[in-house]
Amino acid sequence: GMSKASLWAHLRRTLAENEGVKTLVACCYFGATVHCVREYIFDITLCCGPSMLPTLGVQGNIVLLESISPRLHRIRVGDIIVASSPNNPSNSICKRVCGVGGDVIEIAPSHALQKVRHEIVPRGHVWLQGDNLVNSTDSRSYGAVPMDLIRGRVFCRIAPISQACFFTTDPTCCR
Repeated sequence: GMSKASLWAHLRRTLAENEGVKTLVACCYFGATVHCVREYIFDITLCCGPSMLPTLGVQGNIVLLESISPRLHRIRVGDIIVASSPNNPSNSICKRVCGVGGDVIEIAPSHALQKVRHEIVPRGHVWLQGDNLVNSTDSRSYGAVPMDLIRGRVFCRIAPISQACFFTTDPTCCR
């Protein structure tokens, strides 16, 4: 009979020459690469709803995110981000960063009986608001959001193609 070592060598040779196995291995490498790119570098997502009007449309915009800034805690006031919703982590939210750790946020009253209130953004958190303040559920209702919930910084709209553009950090949107 064959020794254990020669049996393994024969099996390895047979598998290495099998086209199905080669294809499977290639697919695994490709899948792992795509996963790593999406998890650690770039992702693509659909942002829809009225909260980011006029910057992002109600019908939906396909945007590109980069995941490097949030991982390095390099998110700045004026950045548009996609994060897991603090209310329902299986949902995503798309908002503008209007405060980072240590910032004091002035919150305008939502009706005449309320007073202006002030919140201090804790370290490792961001204050998120929609550009369309009258129709946005954001940090004004759920408070500061932990940085770890940020999936990525939106840097580019790719669809609708007629509105394709790059986004820059725009702190004036938070005033």
